[in-house]
Amino acid sequence: MLKLLILGVLLFSLCGGCYSSGSGEQYCPKCGGTGEIEQVVGQRLRIKTFDGMETCPLCKGKGKVPKL
Repeated sequence: MLKLLILGVLLFSLCGGCYSSGSGEQYCPKCGGTGEIEQVVGQRLRIKTFDGMETCPLCKGKGKVPKL
């Protein structure tokens, strides 16, 4: 899942949102269009502890945000 998220964010940043729909929306840059992000429960010395997935706060789980 993390590989997919990274790939989505990279593609989005490379093309500036070229995978957006024609309805005035584009894929969310925070979650890569999945609507979910990994929930971090702790971090020590750059090592993060993850506890599943949570709804993306930017798109609220929709996976898309308005075009800027």
